[in-house]
Amino acid sequence: RSNDSIYVYVPGSDSLYSMVIPSYGGDTGNVFRCTNLEHTEQGQYMYACGGYGIANAGDTVATKTYSYFMKMDMPKMISAVKANNPGAFKESIMWGQSDMVCATGGEMFLLPDNNFYLVVGHKFTGAYLDPNAIQEYVDSVRVFTVSTSGNQLELNRTGSFTDNLASATTYHLHDSLTQFRRRDLVI
Repeated sequence: RSNDSIYVYVPGSDSLYSMVIPSYGGDTGNVFRCTNLEHTEQGQYMYACGGYGIANAGDTVATKTYSYFMKMDMPKMISAVKANNPGAFKESIMWGQSDMVCATGGEMFLLPDNNFYLVVGHKFTGAYLDPNAIQEYVDSVRVFTVSTSGNQLELNRTGSFTDNLASATTYHLHDSLTQFRRRDLVI
């Protein structure tokens, strides 16, 4: 079962605040119930994408890897949770979506060149223990920029790094050769 709340802990005062994850319509709110999102921080912003989780709020089993990218204004988000204000919480986040960030288990970095680097990971579709589930490795480092278009984020690929070994359908033949067919790791 996934968590249905967002928490803020203030160590100095030993205070704990919580707020139920607001409903966004569709599946966007469910991204806060995911595991293994890629994320990085810069200044007051946290950026997060991907993650493996439930497809619908009523689901009890995770089955989907998300393709959302979020830019979260952390001071505003923290204030919203402390005030239990779902409207302000929603306003603290800008959204984008791209298959380029549909991954779980890798890592993401924002480097001084203003490019994001999504490093390895995989797209997992289906229940985790289902023998018919599908796993597609990212097999690369995906490089992209993020820009604002109105109230949305646009992701633009600027490059990638890979070793060009066989596709994910024959991954078992090359696992010992490639450094790009990895997931669930710290880089």
